[in-house]
Amino acid sequence: SGLFLKKKNGEIRQFRRSGDSGEDNITDIKVHNNLIWLGTLNGVVCLDKGTATVRNRYNFNNGLPHNMINKLFVASNGKLALGMKSVQLYLIDPENGIEIGDFAMEGATLNEISSVTQDREGNFWVATLGNGVFEITSDSIRAVTRSNMLMSDYAYSILADSLGRIWIGHESGFSRLNSATSVMRTYGSEFTHGGL
Repeated sequence: SGLFLKKKNGEIRQFRRSGDSGEDNITDIKVHNNLIWLGTLNGVVCLDKGTATVRNRYNFNNGLPHNMINKLFVASNGKLALGMKSVQLYLIDPENGIEIGDFAMEGATLNEISSVTQDREGNFWVATLGNGVFEITSDSIRAVTRSNMLMSDYAYSILADSLGRIWIGHESGFSRLNSATSVMRTYGSEFTHGGL
């Protein structure tokens, strides 16, 4: 385990290995500017892209509520949004460290963030495993659940497209929310003729 690099000629080499089994178990990777962000079973590791040296580590010991990172998302301002077990959205500013969102994402189960995206207005959309989806604006939070016609409260992925629609991936299909009109449409196996 660890981080490997595949060169243009097809050669694969180990780029970095820490020796910590949790940190070497990488769940997600994002590259932004000169930084490589690693989501791991032991928090987030920030590497210098050129040298692979550790610039910083973020985990339970220095401010995160949980070490297991499900997903990373680079926001339009360069901050890193984290998908993990948490009732609030956590961001990492490369210069200033951990920032905690102002709003609690409350639901029926322990909140586990599976994916994060950002729409063209800069609002965050957070997919969870059991509590649906949350829209977080600069001054409010809104829950979107089965009661809003979401296909399932278990959302595994989320994307915002250029037309203002939010696409949510579920185990048995997709939900598509028009963020301007709040109209929800679902696509299940009947849409794909049994191919999901």
